[in-house]
Amino acid sequence: RKRGTAMELTTSEKLEDADDTAELLPAKEIKSFVDDEESDGELLGEEEDSDYEEYVPPRRRVTRPPMPKKAAATAVFLLVIGVVFGFTALGVALDKGIHDAIPFLIISGIGFIPGSYHTVILVQAWRGVRGYSYNQIP
Repeated sequence: RKRGTAMELTTSEKLEDADDTAELLPAKEIKSFVDDEESDGELLGEEEDSDYEEYVPPRRRVTRPPMPKKAAATAVFLLVIGVVFGFTALGVALDKGIHDAIPFLIISGIGFIPGSYHTVILVQAWRGVRGYSYNQIP
């Protein structure tokens, strides 16, 4: 029996027939095959559903706010100063002793802690990670 000629079947027969051919029919044809009694029972043609199958919603372009350049430069500068003074403190501590390295350690901490914090926020906001934004940087 052809799938498209189901006009004389009752609703219960349509359901039984739809169960038998569920593996063979795509979901859109099963839905149209088992439609309510008002329909004529014919399968929907490919021409009618082609727009539904091929429709792809347009992608929205994500626009990011511009990165604050002064804040980014300051954060990277503080990070670099902190790292440089940290290695300098390490060299001075190994060469002359820890007491001579304390000023370098203080300057290193003053630069490294806020510099690394703000650089992480900048990078995560640039990557678009949820929960990070450029508004978190003063």
